[in-house]
Amino acid sequence: MTIRRLLRSLALAAVTACLALPRAEAATGFGALLKGTNFAAFPEADLKLFINFAESTVASQPDGVPVHFNAPGSGNSATMKVTKSYSRDGYSCRDLGGETTVKSSTEPFTLSYCRDKAGQWRLASSTSP
Repeated sequence: MTIRRLLRSLALAAVTACLALPRAEAATGFGALLKGTNFAAFPEADLKLFINFAESTVASQPDGVPVHFNAPGSGNSATMKVTKSYSRDGYSCRDLGGETTVKSSTEPFTLSYCRDKAGQWRLASSTSP
């Protein structure tokens, strides 16, 4: 197993662990998990807003329709769209792809969400360069 693959596996395990935390703690964990990416540069308040916006987008937007997130005050932003809807292990899942912009640095991301048994969309995995 390559170092990169090992680090990605560890990151995915950390994201999964964050799902069990209350929302404020999950936002902090999400940012720490993506250290070195544009998400890590989001202040905690921006990250909470982004997580809520991404979950709302996954729950309500049809595939392929772009939406824009803009954090008030900081200028941090993201453009995203649902890129794929599918079933995994009997659960409905959707991939959200886009780009984040922080201080004029733009970086792509992909977030995968799946519905849990209660019907709530939960972050299942993430990738960012």
